[in-house]
Amino acid sequence: MPAWWRCGNNASRVTAEFYNCAVEVMRGAEAIDEYIALPQQEAFDIEYWSLEEAKLKRLPPEKELDRLTHLHETQVDAARVKKVEELLEV
Repeated sequence: MPAWWRCGNNASRVTAEFYNCAVEVMRGAEAIDEYIALPQQEAFDIEYWSLEEAKLKRLPPEKELDRLTHLHETQVDAARVKKVEELLEV
């Protein structure tokens, strides 16, 4: 399970924090002169992975059985699908 699936409200909080910081940078640039954004692809190339890593570092530690629970749910779903397929074949 990707780490960002399990974060819910925490992901929203972290995203809002990064957004607010970005807005402050833009306001500061405008106060001095003007804010000019990088081309979209260049900004993505520079920031994407470091931003994702920063968000992941701020997540709470994963609980011991988190992945085991997901695995169990996946196995249960697979068993249900198999049973449905068997019933449809009859």
